[in-house]
Amino acid sequence: MTTDPISFRFLGETAQGKMESGELRATHVDHARQKLEARGLAVVELKPVRQRQGLFSRRSSLNQPMLTEFTRGLADMVHSAVPVPDALQFIIEAEPQRPIRLFAERIEQAVRAGTSLSHAMEQDPAQPDRLLVSAVAAGERSGQLGVALGYVADRLERAREIRDMLVGQIVYPVILMSVIFLTLLFLSFFILPQFEAIFSAAGANPPVETRLVLSAGSFIRQFGIWLPAVAAGLAWGVLQIWRRNPLLAGRLQRSVPVLGPALTALDAAGYSRTMGVLLGTGVPLVRAAEVAAESVTNVGSRTNLRAAIGAVRGGRPLSQALTQAGGMPEALIRQIRLGEASGDLGRVFIRAASRYEREAEGRLKRLTDLLGPALILVLGGCVGIVIAAVLSGVLSLNDAIY
Repeated sequence: MTTDPISFRFLGETAQGKMESGELRATHVDHARQKLEARGLAVVELKPVRQRQGLFSRRSSLNQPMLTEFTRGLADMVHSAVPVPDALQFIIEAEPQRPIRLFAERIEQAVRAGTSLSHAMEQDPAQPDRLLVSAVAAGERSGQLGVALGYVADRLERAREIRDMLVGQIVYPVILMSVIFLTLLFLSFFILPQFEAIFSAAGANPPVETRLVLSAGSFIRQFGIWLPAVAAGLAWGVLQIWRRNPLLAGRLQRSVPVLGPALTALDAAGYSRTMGVLLGTGVPLVRAAEVAAESVTNVGSRTNLRAAIGAVRGGRPLSQALTQAGGMPEALIRQIRLGEASGDLGRVFIRAASRYEREAEGRLKRLTDLLGPALILVLGGCVGIVIAAVLSGVLSLNDAIY
């Protein structure tokens, strides 16, 4: 099956240490990586460019939840001894979501034409997760395709659970920040103008703290409508700087108290579970390490892991390569060393993934537990400052009258 080239956005490092970024066209991600390496660039980041869609166009891209649903359905049917083409045909007929149906149609056509399932997935324009492609290829070689798909489905479902947990942890602080903003708007538009009118009518000069609060309220009334736009602009600018300097962004992320260790634990969990799944399905260690490195979000850690892969190709144990290159916690490297000694490295990675997932969840919960009371204190402080300033002004006005 031939595939039209698609666009990839890349960030690479030259032999002189200079960072280069841009876009290129390639048929799939490995082809794009080969092109960049031929240009003398060490790949730091490589992602397909999502096609922009019209305002009224129907969404046709395959996102991660859709891929998870597709993989679980295919795994259940293949594990029940349903032939792959028939399983794909059943998904096409029963699936209500158009992106999954189109993806299954393309794969089914390629498989019936004689292409292997893994190769059809690898060449598909949807560019499914490399973890899925590698595990399917290993399952085809070993004759355990259903088991391999089941492992990947478990991994994708666990990743979705972690994302849902992160979203749930963020909702409460966002609600509190919205309440703070709305409270300030209410005070500025409905409460403070009444006191401004009182002082103006009395011809009194309020105390400094009252003038400051009244001036702040006047500023919000005049320019408050622009504050969300300014905040969005600043966020967009920071995001662009963040994307253009991923190494610096990664270091800054890791330096944030509580959040930094939580992100490190999430990366360790993703790397470990990917390694465990791939090794459990029979993928060779080097190939598993290549795919697992892509699951790490921190660019600096991902670069270190790629350097470790070169040492593993040279015959060094993975634990020694990771110790020299860095990128993973020391505790995980010690577990890897034990797994190498026992010959059960895949199971060790799975246990480590569960441990780091629990650690990340606990750290993020502590962060939100601290953030909630802190934002409540900010809300109370804002209201308290306004009340204190207004009372001070009222008392001064009372003294001026009497």
